[in-house]
Amino acid sequence: MLNYNIKIQDETRIVELAGSLSTAAVEKFMSSMKNIVERESLILNLENLGFITTSGMKSLVEISMHAKSKGHRLIFLWPSKDFTRTAETMDVYNIFIFADSIEEGITKIRYFTK
Repeated sequence: MLNYNIKIQDETRIVELAGSLSTAAVEKFMSSMKNIVERESLILNLENLGFITTSGMKSLVEISMHAKSKGHRLIFLWPSKDFTRTAETMDVYNIFIFADSIEEGITKIRYFTK
């Protein structure tokens, strides 16, 4: 099961994920995130994301590409080693933009969306 909480810091929307991004959660999650990235860039806090399936990773690629097509970005904050390894295995690591802090994520959004 996937839970997420949305907060705003320095006019930037941050989505805190908790639980698992599995096949069962992908459709609803992807729809919600695409609606946000239609209008603005987004930071995904992955600190409490426990597990991600291949379909979950593919959904993140799709959301990231959708954001970019709209002139926005999806920034990944605090990914786990398992997340990073899965992204590398699926050959999608270079599609993602990672940050080690919220401030760095906000800076990257400003840089990539000038």
